Amino acid sequence: MRNSGLLGTREARVLLVAAALVMLHSLDEAYGHPEDGGKVNLAVAIGVFGLLLAVHGRLRRWWLVAVLGILGTDVVIQGVLGHLSHVIEGNAVPLDYSGFLFTAGGALLLWLALDMFRRGRRPERGPERAEVGSGSR
Repeated sequence: MRNSGLLGTREARVLLVAAALVMLHSLDEAYGHPEDGGKVNLAVAIGVFGLLLAVHGRLRRWWLVAVLGILGTDVVIQGVLGHLSHVIEGNAVPLDYSGFLFTAGGALLLWLALDMFRRGRRPERGPERAEVGSGSR
């Protein structure tokens, strides 16, 4: 059963939080602590997450799992190698600290993909059956 509202499902709400975390870092990269290509990265992030939020209710579950898994993996790798590693090594610039938000957004995407994969397809629930020994005879 699909809900037509944008925030009608738990998956949509988690996806929106992940997108917000990635966007916060992208905004920091574009305007707060400008980097070369920061505005392009912001535009790409807006496009990808805007499209994903728009079609998430229409995609087949397994396609959504694949897209979220690939996107989440990419974001986590970029966040760890491009930002968190600088913090760990001690040569971080201010932009690297918002990379924690970016990486957390990717981790949420991965968690969502794995959770959806683990749950798989559940059949629609039929009418409730009386349990044995429930007293109804």
